[in-house]
Amino acid sequence: MKKLILILGITIVAFTACDKIDDLNTKEISDVEISKTVQIKAKVKSTQAKSSQTEVPFIKTLTLDLNDISDIKDYLSHLDKMNIKSFTCKISDLGEGLISVFRVSIPALKLTVPITSIQTNKALKVNLTSEQLKEIANLLLEDKSLEIILSGNVEQAVNFSIKTTALADIEVEIL
Repeated sequence: MKKLILILGITIVAFTACDKIDDLNTKEISDVEISKTVQIKAKVKSTQAKSSQTEVPFIKTLTLDLNDISDIKDYLSHLDKMNIKSFTCKISDLGEGLISVFRVSIPALKLTVPITSIQTNKALKVNLTSEQLKEIANLLLEDKSLEIILSGNVEQAVNFSIKTTALADIEVEIL
């Protein structure tokens, strides 16, 4: 009986030690901002100038790139897990312009999300499901970058900027 208890004890200690070793081999980096700011120049096209259309369309492609993040740059080949906690866009420097339509598209997922409550100088939540956030995390882990298309309409020709941010927790293997 003593041998059985000893064997069970050693087994439990061995499994616990393995978990502790795994914990030593990984590092959790919390609240990593994967972001990019782009300048939008909404211009009236010559064909629009002749029509009575008052709204000016805009479209801009950007890439969120893990290579741009100093906190994880040294670990890019050792990324293990990623959890995207939120995905936002922040419109700034709009001046007197008004955005009437705003969409965020992720071509790799064949996904387009409209932003309905548009405000400037405030982080606007891109309404994504937890499954879509997981898919974004998997794409970033695999490709180390994610292409995003920002599009919409403004009421007049105007220049402004949009900062797109994915907030993530990232686990890396360090040994």
